[in-house]
Amino acid sequence: MGNRRMRSAAAVSITAVIVLALTACMPFHSTPQPHLPSTPAASPQSRAVSGFLLIRDPTMTDAEIAERQQRLWDTGDDSCVAPEGFEDIAAGGAVQLRQPDGTEVSGVIGTGVWDSDAMSANHILGCGFPFTVEGVALLEGDYGLRIAGGDEPGWVVSAGEIRTGPRIILG
Repeated sequence: MGNRRMRSAAAVSITAVIVLALTACMPFHSTPQPHLPSTPAASPQSRAVSGFLLIRDPTMTDAEIAERQQRLWDTGDDSCVAPEGFEDIAAGGAVQLRQPDGTEVSGVIGTGVWDSDAMSANHILGCGFPFTVEGVALLEGDYGLRIAGGDEPGWVVSAGEIRTGPRIILG
């Protein structure tokens, strides 16, 4: 009898080990997983593109530079207007960007500033106008940039410049 009980206890132990091993391989829940649809082809990303129109003012005198610097120190105001010959470029003006696929997106010119990182980095005295264009598709190829109206883009901007923020230097 004692031997029979041992065999029976051993059979129960082996059965328990097999059941535990099988249970460990099964998921914790039996809720069916949803079927995920296949991912469609990637569409081009779009984003806001910010750039600068940097306008040199060769007529700027040392006295004008000193006056602007004093105004900046006194009031924090570093605003400026476009120099003679570029009067059509002003805050609130239009910017159009023709994308490589032919579509156009529009943006707006910001307030001109004379003391900016973009002006300093390019060693330009004058007035710099930031601009932003929303919804620009990140495509390969050249973009056409048109500032303050006109029928045709005035500048060709590469896809790399779009990604880093185009800087157009005038004057």
